[in-house]
Amino acid sequence: MKRFTLFLWLTLFVQPLLAAGPWVCTRPGTRLEYVQRMGGDVVATQTKRVESAEGGEVVPRTEIQGVEAAERWTVTAEATTLRMEPPRELYEMLGSLGVERVECSGGDFAIPASPAPGDRLDGFSFSLSGELQGERMQVRVVADDCRAEAVERIETPAGAFDALRIVLRTTTYVTGMPPRAMVMTQWVARGVGLVRQEIPLPELETSLVQELTEIVNP
Repeated sequence: MKRFTLFLWLTLFVQPLLAAGPWVCTRPGTRLEYVQRMGGDVVATQTKRVESAEGGEVVPRTEIQGVEAAERWTVTAEATTLRMEPPRELYEMLGSLGVERVECSGGDFAIPASPAPGDRLDGFSFSLSGELQGERMQVRVVADDCRAEAVERIETPAGAFDALRIVLRTTTYVTGMPPRAMVMTQWVARGVGLVRQEIPLPELETSLVQELTEIVNP
């Protein structure tokens, strides 16, 4: 159960990985509110507040159930790039789960400013290792099949958006467990970022769904 909890929390921290020029909110002070549901039940809420947007760098601060972490995006005319930096808060959260001597690594992830439907996107990887109950373990997420599939109208509690649908096929490797394949679908809207996300959880016969519920302008 602890290992599944670790996998779920890692998924929550890795999930805001997609945006593109500018598929991310760049207005300082804007607050984006999200709800996460599993099987129809609310399991978490998330708040994302844009703290700054200077020199092409956008810094939103995300809070999930009281756990905060800063994201760092770089917006250029060609693409928007997320710097895959493990936040200090992630180490603290893992410590609360009993994971010790934590090490993280990963590469930046970018999406072109104007991807065409069907375009294949560069993949990414993210790894985390540490000691759990005296045993060394590693969680490694590899997204080696990422595609921009279509631009479509999508309804959310925050309103309707013309959003780019992106599908990532990932494999998660956890020490002592068989590899776990997963398909993550995200819808991102220009000037906003993530508006909806779906992650199937076959072992629970349900999905983890995140939706934008409100945009609060400064």
